[in-house]
Amino acid sequence: MAEQVEDYFKVEFKRYRKRTAVDFTDIIDCTSPEGQAACLPSPLPREDRAATSTAAGLGLKPPHQWTFHAITSVPGLLVLPNPFLRGCQHRWVRQCLAHYPCKPNVCNLDAHLQREGRGEVWPGGLAEDASSPKKMRLSKDDLLYRLRWVTLGYHYDWNTKEYRSHCRSPFPEDLAQLTKFIMRIAGFPSFVPEAAIVNYYHLDSTLSGHTDHSEKDLSIPLFSLRLAEAPRKCLQWNPS
Repeated sequence: MAEQVEDYFKVEFKRYRKRTAVDFTDIIDCTSPEGQAACLPSPLPREDRAATSTAAGLGLKPPHQWTFHAITSVPGLLVLPNPFLRGCQHRWVRQCLAHYPCKPNVCNLDAHLQREGRGEVWPGGLAEDASSPKKMRLSKDDLLYRLRWVTLGYHYDWNTKEYRSHCRSPFPEDLAQLTKFIMRIAGFPSFVPEAAIVNYYHLDSTLSGHTDHSEKDLSIPLFSLRLAEAPRKCLQWNPS
């Protein structure tokens, strides 16, 4: 009888998803003195005025205020703590809720219903001031409540775990500008996003630990951006 190998990844996931008090001392926090021992600041190229202007237009702090951290135990992993100007995350949250779910982009709702018109899921429109979004109560029947993921550009096939060349829609230009700018500052000037998955989480949601195996060209980096109500994870997309 073959010896069963314990899945330590699953063990750790179960430990951190507990509803009771959890010990987070093993978590690397690049902004804390303890965490800085496990990561190294990554030097940035000299900034120019054009970069500062571009950053402001995207809702980002000037790049000279950023600090990329290279995790010593995971070669190739760079972590950039919040690069957004105060209040500017709301702009990107609004895009994720009001615009990115619309057709021709694909979302989890498409397997269960026929969305009319542009396929909006946001009920009743948005506040004009992105820094003061409308508060609303959602029922479990509302499309926005049921929204779990949206794919942009090349659409990910959840059954085959692959991207297909004929299944694609235009990649959002604003998101492309954001990711290309951040990646250029990080040292990847040729990065061009072609596909993204936008994940949506409720405050009590958890994301099961997993690894991505769908990328064919491992020389091109993955970009993951988290928009969160600290300390819970709310939204994450992975342009690639």
